[in-house]
Amino acid sequence: MKSQGIVLKNYYPKRYVIRVLDQDRGVLEVLLEDHRAFRRVFHGALLQYVFDENRRNIRIGSVNIIDIPFSWARQDIAFLHHLIELVYYGVLCGVVMRGVYDLFLALYQEQHHPFTDFLKKSIIARFFIVIGVHPEGMLEAQIFNLLEHEPIDVSGSTGIDLKAMHSLDRFLAQCLEMHPEASKLKTTRAVRHIYGDFL
Repeated sequence: MKSQGIVLKNYYPKRYVIRVLDQDRGVLEVLLEDHRAFRRVFHGALLQYVFDENRRNIRIGSVNIIDIPFSWARQDIAFLHHLIELVYYGVLCGVVMRGVYDLFLALYQEQHHPFTDFLKKSIIARFFIVIGVHPEGMLEAQIFNLLEHEPIDVSGSTGIDLKAMHSLDRFLAQCLEMHPEASKLKTTRAVRHIYGDFL
């Protein structure tokens, strides 16, 4: 049965392993049956593959690249790497969080739209809410519910009043401090301008 996943890290040539965010199994480290495929598997690539259930290690075969976020990378490669990094350090191997995969997939499907600073803040806030790493009571209930339940509208506004930007900045700053591997988030410094004066 075919599955899909997003490449979070390609360890080649140090290891013949990649880490993927699988649509059904969460974050996994897998071996590629065809070693030649390592050279064409990039961070952020959306793959389709088949699991080899008969081996001791988790292996995948029949690997096809469905999508590579070229448009996203061209307009804001730092933001792309930031989200990949947040998932890599924030979601443990074997933990299934379909909401994280769905969030990535929605962004891949609409990557030709511009990512404004406000939209990037909303997307990262949604990520922290999905994984359950966020302070309680910092955002108004209406804003929190929008971020938690409503689809992110990448073509325009998320529906959040711009007056709430200040509280959203503070919310994100607290989320990043609560991230289990906050000290390893190198990309946070590279995109510090997104979050205003709170980081």
